[in-house]
Amino acid sequence: MFTKLIKKVVVVAAFCFSMSSSAGVIVDTIDLNKYVGFWQNHSYFHNINDNGFNLGTAISGSLAINVYDDNRNDCFGFCSDLGEIILYTVEAFDFDTGAITFGNLNANLGVNALAEINSDGFLDMKISSLFGDFYIGSSVLTINTVEVAEPASFALLALGLIGLGFARRTQTQA
Repeated sequence: MFTKLIKKVVVVAAFCFSMSSSAGVIVDTIDLNKYVGFWQNHSYFHNINDNGFNLGTAISGSLAINVYDDNRNDCFGFCSDLGEIILYTVEAFDFDTGAITFGNLNANLGVNALAEINSDGFLDMKISSLFGDFYIGSSVLTINTVEVAEPASFALLALGLIGLGFARRTQTQA
């Protein structure tokens, strides 16, 4: 009686352990060091497929883009560097995640950006100068995922259940 209870507890624990999901974090960093002049733009993309991303598992994320001043005077001598106004466009021009700022971008990913990442693992970016010139430094995309159980875990669970079935069968035959 006691051994049957132990076997049942082991089966339930093995099943719960193999089916549990845990959160994972994927960080994709791009060092651009790209100059953007007055009224110019630069486009690039983050690809998290290389980091072991499973499509459809992103639940939240953030994007941090660092820009820095170029310390140049491109107004042909008529003005000093008055600052920058920067348009950050993420995927589409909908302000879901993008923004207009005077410098760096630190934003949580919105619904549309997460949907795009979940569909193909890419996040398209476009950084435009509305006023001023600057350098784009680094772009850091952080994605929180729910990890899915691997097929090997299911195979081990199945083998364990088959083994328990054979052990029970041999006990009843003896």
